[in-house]
Amino acid sequence: MVHRNAFKRKHVDPDYLEISKRVLQHSNGLPLALKIIGSDLYGKTDLEWKSALDTYERIPHDDIQQILRVSYDGLKEFEKEIFLDIACFFKGYTLSYVKDMLHSGRSSAPDNAIRVLIDKCLIEIDKLCDKLCVRMHDLIEDMGREIVRLESPSEPGERSRLWSSEDILHVFEQNKVCALCNTYLSLWSFIFPFLTKCIVEELLLKYN
Repeated sequence: MVHRNAFKRKHVDPDYLEISKRVLQHSNGLPLALKIIGSDLYGKTDLEWKSALDTYERIPHDDIQQILRVSYDGLKEFEKEIFLDIACFFKGYTLSYVKDMLHSGRSSAPDNAIRVLIDKCLIEIDKLCDKLCVRMHDLIEDMGREIVRLESPSEPGERSRLWSSEDILHVFEQNKVCALCNTYLSLWSFIFPFLTKCIVEELLLKYN
């Protein structure tokens, strides 16, 4: 699996054999970790491999979230934004719909960023009922949502994204509605069918 993701072929270059063993040892053989690390190493030189593995080896063996986080940290800012949107809102939906929603309100289309996320094995595109759908491993989804949660652990209203109805209602009740509400207003009726745009606007007027 390391060879397939790092080299895009089944057989490893003999020069990288020892490094490949380090990858296997540090990932504890977990398929998801192997995919993520292998994809992160793709296209890198021998020295870049060693540098990347030094980073991975500083992470405790049982901390899969931190291993996954290294791949996220290597993304460009726009790619990170697209990844977090998918992790928080769009896992399991059709690719065409996700692209439309991600492009809404943005000057740049998400296509290139989505391709990078696929190459990094952070998301997958599968065919379901004759439609292409966006898939994401539960652990990767958890990692993305934890990144957002850590933006403000104690106050949901200060986070860049809200996906939990409990957190959203808390924000309104505490009168701490921030720019998030206007930024993601077009997404609310999609995320929570019971919160239509009209209702959200009424709540904004009531609590602001």
